[in-house]
Amino acid sequence: MRESAKRYIEFGMEPGSFMLAVLANDLIGAFLRADHDNREAMFQWVKFLQAIPTNAWGSYEEVNKYMESKRKEADNG
Repeated sequence: MRESAKRYIEFGMEPGSFMLAVLANDLIGAFLRADHDNREAMFQWVKFLQAIPTNAWGSYEEVNKYMESKRKEADNG
């Protein structure tokens, strides 16, 4: 899962459904989609959110905007 998070932050690649729910601040969705390991690591995922750019998470809309902005950066890069 960490690779998915890294690709999202660096390149704006859409993560899987669990990580998308975490990034969107969708607690219920994240727990419903989490496997056993991610359920156990939920506190670590919250700490991860505190360490990434604030515009990279918060709602599904914010996540979509972030992915779009990273794709535009890559296209212009």
